Amino acid sequence: MAGALRGVVELADRPPEPFTPPRSQIRRTEIRANRELLLELAERVGSSGPVGVDGLGMTSLLIGDGASPVYDGDTRRSLTVTAFTALVALERGYPTANTTDS
Repeated sequence: MAGALRGVVELADRPPEPFTPPRSQIRRTEIRANRELLLELAERVGSSGPVGVDGLGMTSLLIGDGASPVYDGDTRRSLTVTAFTALVALERGYPTANTTDS
C-alpha cells in the first residue's frame, strides 16, 4: 500500500496518458495538493510498528477503489478528509499483529 500511495503521488506529476478511460484517471490537482498527507500516510502504512486495522482498510480502499477520491469517479468526497481519516485510524482502533503487547 505504501508503494501504491507513493506511486500515485509520482503519477500525479506526469502528464496524463492519452486515451485513458475517464474512470481510471486520477485527480492530479487534488493529489498534488495533498502530496505531504499522502506521503505521510504511505510512511505510516509502510512502518514496522503496529497500525489500526480500520486505517489499513481505509487506505486500501483509497488506493484500490475506483470510486475513491483519488480517482475521477467520485469527485464529491474530499481527498484531504479521506486520507486524514485513514491516517488517524491507523493510529488508533484495533492494532494489527505487529503489536509488542503479546
